[in-house]
Amino acid sequence: MVEGKSRYRIEPRLEELLSKFEHDAEPYDRLAAYSLLLIPIGAVAIALMLFLTGPITIGWKVYLAMASIMGLPFATYAVSLYADRKKHEISNTKYKPVTGICMCDLSQLRYHMIRFEKADNYAEKARHARMMEYYAERIGLGLNRCLISTR
Repeated sequence: MVEGKSRYRIEPRLEELLSKFEHDAEPYDRLAAYSLLLIPIGAVAIALMLFLTGPITIGWKVYLAMASIMGLPFATYAVSLYADRKKHEISNTKYKPVTGICMCDLSQLRYHMIRFEKADNYAEKARHARMMEYYAERIGLGLNRCLISTR
């Protein structure tokens, strides 16, 4: 049953719109990727700040360093949420009126279709097939409907 799903493809019209959407959303993907560098760079910057400002004593420097280190993951998460929100905004304003579906979910569906075809073992294929079914249902179309056509 899982092996049979590798024949499915996204329709060429939707594939073209999906490529345009990914091009439009690329700056936000890049922003989210760069935000992941915030944690190691921020940790090094905090350590340098502590060493350059003199000896560490119990007091405001320790609390400032602890708060800064604990705040780095939250800052990264906030940037990632912002980028995701902007991508959904692009999808809902520019592409959803034309296609009727969320391009973010369609992008995830295509990703899992590609990964399904490249999978080496049955467990990976089953996982990606399950994710393909999830995103197809989330979009509102089954794998056998007009969204996806056979080769």
